[in-house]
This record gives sequence, C-alpha cells and structure tokens, in this order.
Amino acid sequence: MNEVLLYIPDEKKRAAVLQYVKAQGLTAGVIGSKDIDRVIGELVFSPGPFDLQAYLKASGLKEKPYVKAPVLFQMPELMILCNMPEQKTDAFLSGYRAAGLQPIALKAMLTKHNILWTPYTLALHLKEEDARVRAFEKTE
Repeated sequence: MNEVLLYIPDEKKRAAVLQYVKAQGLTAGVIGSKDIDRVIGELVFSPGPFDLQAYLKASGLKEKPYVKAPVLFQMPELMILCNMPEQKTDAFLSGYRAAGLQPIALKAMLTKHNILWTPYTLALHLKEEDARVRAFEKTE
C-alpha cells in the first residue's frame, strides 16, 4: 500500500520528492497522466487489489462518483497522504518544508469519501476549496 501518492509532471522535482518520501521510510506511488481517471483507491493499493465493488457495497454507494477529465485537461501537481496518523502527517509536512523542497499546491488526506474519486475529481475539489479560502481571506 502506498502512503503517499504523487502527480508531479516535472521529473527532477518528482525524483527529489520521491527521495524525501523514501528517506522518511514511506512508500510512494506515482500517478501518471494515464491514471487521472482511475479510482484513487486503486492507486493507493496498487499493485495490490482494491475491491471497488465491495467498498461501494460497504459504503452504501451504488456506483463510484465519476467525472471524466476533459481531453486537454492540464492536471495540476497533487500529493495525497494515505492512512497516516496526524502526528506522522505533521512531521512529514514540516520535514518536507525544512528539506527545502518545492511546494506542491494541492495536497489532501485520503478519506472514506475521496478514496472513490479520481485524481482529476480530487484536483477539481481542491482547486474549488482553495478559491473559496482565497476569496474569504480577501473579505477579512
């Protein structure tokens, strides 16, 4: 199971982040451009199995929430932290900053809801949330 999922198109930056993840004793999965329409749960448990149908049944959902990425969609950088306790997450992120690595704008924790989303769907939600926060900050 991957503890960190990354979509970073820049090879040099991706290599630096993967090196940091490995140095922290964590496992990482790389989301490729062909994966942006795959269910995040499949990517987290890759190469192991993720029983989508069993998860849907257990969660009470009839089908996975699915929005297909437009053909020319430019996927933003994305980091998903999976099944990490809060203390480990905080240490990972503060260490990331201290290591001087370039920031990744869109970050998320894996949840029982977004495990059924695609990286594309998650990116859309994160961008909307960021826009709402920035708009709120301007009104203060």
